[in-house]
Amino acid sequence: AVVSTQSTGSHVAVGTVTVASVTGDNVTLTWSSGNVQSDWFLDVLALSDGRSGLVLEASGSSVVIVSEDTFTTSEVFQPNELSIRPLAGGYNNATNWPQSYAWTISEGPCEISFVGDDLSPLNFPVMDSVRYLDLGAETEISLRVQDLRPHALYPPTFRIHFGHRNKFQFYTTQHVTSHISKLSLYMKHNQSDKRVYTPVSVRPSIASLLCAMPSVTYSVRQACDPQTRVFVQYPEIEDYTVFIDNDGDKRLTELPVNYRPPSPHGKEIAISENVYNADPAAALPRSAKQLPDNPDPVFKQCRDKASVAECGCTNHMRMSDLEEFSDCRKFVYTAPYSNTFNPQLFIAQYDRENIPLNKSYQIWEVNNRTGYNVYTSDGDLSPSCNHFNCTIEFQGSELFHFRISVVSDTICTYDTEFLIYIVNAPLTTTHYNTITVIVGVTQFLAILIYYHCTREHDERNFSRKPPSIAKTSSEHSDVSARSEEMATYL
Repeated sequence: AVVSTQSTGSHVAVGTVTVASVTGDNVTLTWSSGNVQSDWFLDVLALSDGRSGLVLEASGSSVVIVSEDTFTTSEVFQPNELSIRPLAGGYNNATNWPQSYAWTISEGPCEISFVGDDLSPLNFPVMDSVRYLDLGAETEISLRVQDLRPHALYPPTFRIHFGHRNKFQFYTTQHVTSHISKLSLYMKHNQSDKRVYTPVSVRPSIASLLCAMPSVTYSVRQACDPQTRVFVQYPEIEDYTVFIDNDGDKRLTELPVNYRPPSPHGKEIAISENVYNADPAAALPRSAKQLPDNPDPVFKQCRDKASVAECGCTNHMRMSDLEEFSDCRKFVYTAPYSNTFNPQLFIAQYDRENIPLNKSYQIWEVNNRTGYNVYTSDGDLSPSCNHFNCTIEFQGSELFHFRISVVSDTICTYDTEFLIYIVNAPLTTTHYNTITVIVGVTQFLAILIYYHCTREHDERNFSRKPPSIAKTSSEHSDVSARSEEMATYL
């Protein structure tokens, strides 16, 4: 057997060729005479019967080739022509390897682009790449891919990889319109007793590594989203910035400076330490008449401050319903006494539409005010209720500050507060009884004064003119008539 070398193309006698070993696609060949050439590395060894392979190692009298042809251990080739030849079409890299590759692997051009709702390209990393799942909740991952191929017959498909696939329920939908493919992946946790985390990777089938973002990876966690909050939707108020500064809005009431909710013992007595619309430089109303168990007023943002400007109230604090920001709250929602109030609660999440709260909750008054009742949809008086099934009926007036806490099975702690100012309230029973007594006493005194003045007038007339018998009888009749009239009046 002879070998045609790469450099000169001359033939070298190598004697009998034997297959020493076969390991997968790697075949080791040895021959009885002649030495291999060191520059055969990555050249093609071709046998006379048409079988061939790429040289991986060459030393002494043996060579290792990789081949897709079939070889058998101890197989012997009698002396015949056996050639080694370089192949064109390879590449010469920085290490000056010979141009001897039979084929090359290269990454194709980028033919897709992840885009947003406005079809502008998305940047990596995706801002909303972490998703949170509450117990029983479902999350949606939506991606849009633009197909850059000019004459594509079919839209690209998507490959989705999960870290803990068996712990989630999921399904997908795909919509294609004008070279835009939208994938929607819906996920729900299978188990409610453990908190899990799983990565989710989404990759279009035709994505190239040359793309700026060939795939998108999300982190899905069974936990509460730190940006999730619960709020009360006030009727007819969509923009909460009206609570910052909106004089003249009939839907709102401007609280007096240093306002404090009234006590059931009287409107001049404050019921709690909370101060609303605080001003450290102004007087504190409802502080002169304090019962022994009534707390002193306590500032929060305005503590140890000399003026409102030093309190540091932000617009967020002025809009907040939370008790901790009561110093900064100036405007509150107004409702007439005759109306009942149905708290409509919603869950707000970042970059998503608000969804109604469908879990049971408890409600109570922050300042320990009474003068209200909570009814369920069945008409039962109870502090617990379900969303849209809870009605508050008021017996008092002015500011009520409520707190709501969700008590259903949930990972998240859903607490919120809301304020409502009741106007046009009727007089309380105590005030009504007091006014009734005052009116009755006043009428009685007026009747006595009238009777006394009339009698004095009659006595003066009687002393001036001696009455005749007939006249005297007439006057007695008048006096008797007045006496009967007075008795009837009393």
